[in-house]
Amino acid sequence: MPSFYGDVYETIVDGVSGLSAGGDPSCQIVGSCSLGEVGKKYLLGKNSDLSVLGEGNLVDGIRDFFLTAPADSVIVAVPTTGDIAGSLSTVTKTGTGTATNALTGTPKCNAEVILEITKAGALNEARAKYSTDGGDTYTEEFIIPVGGAVTIDPCGAVITFTEGGTPAESFVLGDTYSFTATAPKSSLAKVIEGVNAGLDLYSPEFVFVAEDMDDTGWAGLGSLADTYYSAHKPVFFITKPALPSGDVDTYVSDLMTKRATFAHRFVVVCAQYGEIIGADGKLPARNGAGILSGTIASANVNQSVGEVNAFPVTVFKMPSGWTEAHSKTLDDGGFTVLRRYAGLKSLFWANGRTMAESISDYQFIEVVRTVFKAIRISRVAALGSLQGAGDSIGIERLKANINTALNTMVKAVPRELTGFQVLFPDNQDIVNNGAAFELELYGVPILRKIKLFLKYMYKEA
Repeated sequence: MPSFYGDVYETIVDGVSGLSAGGDPSCQIVGSCSLGEVGKKYLLGKNSDLSVLGEGNLVDGIRDFFLTAPADSVIVAVPTTGDIAGSLSTVTKTGTGTATNALTGTPKCNAEVILEITKAGALNEARAKYSTDGGDTYTEEFIIPVGGAVTIDPCGAVITFTEGGTPAESFVLGDTYSFTATAPKSSLAKVIEGVNAGLDLYSPEFVFVAEDMDDTGWAGLGSLADTYYSAHKPVFFITKPALPSGDVDTYVSDLMTKRATFAHRFVVVCAQYGEIIGADGKLPARNGAGILSGTIASANVNQSVGEVNAFPVTVFKMPSGWTEAHSKTLDDGGFTVLRRYAGLKSLFWANGRTMAESISDYQFIEVVRTVFKAIRISRVAALGSLQGAGDSIGIERLKANINTALNTMVKAVPRELTGFQVLFPDNQDIVNNGAAFELELYGVPILRKIKLFLKYMYKEA
């Protein structure tokens, strides 16, 4: 017998407001460093203390990222094992001083070191200064100590001097001692371990690998992107080649040779190297992948990193010998590079390119980002109907939820899609095959070329 002892009963119906899921860092950065705990996930912002990580490729990548990223950006940094040892070159000396030297230590970071004598004399009398960025900036003067050992901070190298036969002639004004330090690196296997450690907990939009990668590494990251896509965690990778040992032409030719046998739509290779103008005023020679990653974090998902009004690059100096021909060749080849425009003073990203095939729809970073966002939010919207009713009412409810999710991208300011369609093809065997929807996404076109046709005329005639 039913009870008529009634009341008003309240039920909260959740998941219909159209809010998008969020909360994960926009970017994961992986690489080797001198102090960080391998595999630990560090959540870092623009003003975080990076001393907990020490020095190394990871720290360089984080610093570069925050040069162009929004002030409120949060990243997850994952240290990787530096299983490829760092190295010190031999010392090149110029000048007439008679002192000899020995170079020791374990390098912690990349550096182009120049030690210059600024006052002549013997040990504990002569003065010097040194640069770690190839002579762009120098330390304050210091006295070369009586023991002769000079530690080059922060790279960790120690150059130890021994006086010549006549101590007063050991160091002569203007003498220089130059060498390079190369930080430890992580192999592809260790990079993948770091990527997996971060993605096991977080779902960033992309991963910046702050280690040099050749085409074998690109292929490994492409395979990893496919694995995560299949696991419903779409992510793309930003990577970089090693700095060149020869001239620009050789560097470009080598990259184009590697490109001839590699393609992947979810891998971005930043081919631009030069000097990064750091927050500390130093100008280290480095690839621009870090500032590219920061620019991506600053851009809307459908916005080109090459948008002239939005993203001038002011923290970078192009290398000597680099021309627009080099930029065009690499951009046409699918690499991401910087360029100049006649009439403007700043540098700009030519395009945000992926390493996709030339017939792919996913040759540009903004297309990948837009589709990945649509995948993430439509999947979450559809999950609410999993194991639910598959009748016409259930299908319409599911379709409405997907529409609500994608509509947030149309209503975004600025909008991320111009429109979309959620289609449910007829005559589906839902019982055996489930429900299949076709999602057509209508993107916002990017103005990659502008043509001006000028006509000179006489109005009075």
